[in-house]
Amino acid sequence: MLTLDVPETGTTAAMLISLNIQPGPLLFQRSPDPVRDLVAALYPARRDRREAA
Repeated sequence: MLTLDVPETGTTAAMLISLNIQPGPLLFQRSPDPVRDLVAALYPARRDRREAA
Protein backbone atom coordinates (compact mmCIF):
# COMPACT_ATOMS: atom_id res chain seq x y z
CA MET A 1 0.00 0.00 0.00
CA LEU A 2 2.93 2.36 0.53
CA THR A 3 3.76 2.38 -3.16
CA LEU A 4 0.17 3.33 -3.99
CA ASP A 5 0.41 6.41 -1.74
CA VAL A 6 -2.24 5.06 0.66
CA PRO A 7 -1.19 4.57 4.31
CA GLU A 8 -3.48 1.90 5.77
CA THR A 9 -3.93 3.44 9.22
CA GLY A 10 -3.38 6.69 11.03
CA THR A 11 -0.51 5.08 12.90
CA THR A 12 1.21 4.20 9.62
CA ALA A 13 0.73 7.74 8.36
CA ALA A 14 2.22 9.19 11.57
CA MET A 15 5.17 6.81 11.35
CA LEU A 16 5.88 7.78 7.74
CA ILE A 17 5.75 11.47 8.62
CA SER A 18 8.13 10.99 11.56
CA LEU A 19 10.58 9.11 9.31
CA ASN A 20 10.22 11.76 6.58
CA ILE A 21 9.04 9.17 4.05
CA GLN A 22 6.73 10.21 1.25
CA PRO A 23 4.73 7.24 -0.02
CA GLY A 24 4.13 6.82 -3.72
CA PRO A 25 5.52 5.16 -6.82
CA LEU A 26 9.03 6.59 -6.28
CA LEU A 27 9.20 5.46 -2.65
CA PHE A 28 12.12 3.08 -3.13
CA GLN A 29 14.12 5.59 -5.18
CA ARG A 30 13.59 8.60 -2.90
CA SER A 31 14.27 6.96 0.46
CA PRO A 32 15.70 3.46 0.10
CA ASP A 33 17.46 3.30 3.48
CA PRO A 34 14.47 4.01 5.77
CA VAL A 35 12.26 1.73 3.66
CA ARG A 36 14.82 -1.08 3.88
CA ASP A 37 15.00 -0.63 7.66
CA LEU A 38 11.20 -0.59 7.94
CA VAL A 39 10.85 -3.83 5.97
CA ALA A 40 13.66 -5.46 7.97
CA ALA A 41 11.92 -4.52 11.23
CA LEU A 42 8.68 -6.14 10.07
CA TYR A 43 10.22 -9.58 9.42
CA PRO A 44 10.65 -10.59 13.10
CA ALA A 45 7.19 -9.27 13.97
CA ARG A 46 5.64 -11.35 11.20
CA ARG A 47 7.56 -14.46 12.25
CA ASP A 48 6.39 -14.08 15.87
CA ARG A 49 2.82 -13.63 14.70
CA ARG A 50 2.92 -16.83 12.64
CA GLU A 51 4.41 -18.86 15.51
CA ALA A 52 1.67 -17.68 17.89
CA ALA A 53 -1.11 -18.82 15.57
